[in-house]
Amino acid sequence: MKINSVKVFTMLILTSLVLTACYSDYEELSFKHETEHWEVEYFVSIRGGDSENVSLIMEYIGEGEPPESISYSVDAMSSSRSGEDMFIRNGVFNTSMGSCTDCEVTQENAKIDVNIRWEDNNESMVLKLED
Repeated sequence: MKINSVKVFTMLILTSLVLTACYSDYEELSFKHETEHWEVEYFVSIRGGDSENVSLIMEYIGEGEPPESISYSVDAMSSSRSGEDMFIRNGVFNTSMGSCTDCEVTQENAKIDVNIRWEDNNESMVLKLED
């Protein structure tokens, strides 16, 4: 019975070490900026230091009814994207910016430029890493 207990204990220790190693290679970065009309968040999930998944959320926080559609552009080192006349639901636009493997991932000091156009308005901003 002692041999089985030692084997079980050893397997538990090895499994926890492997899982710890897997999760220690994971990092999340959140870049954010708020203006009079918009709150924008750019989320980056990094795995292994050379793979990432990026998403973007833009929420209308201005006075009055939110626009029904927007046009936008995002320029970042690892990904750039733009869209014209994109439908937004309840004042929120949410999109995947994509993912990459074996790539140069977003760094904490990244400069992320965002431009949002709606109706007769236009706002530009630079997102900053959230603490």
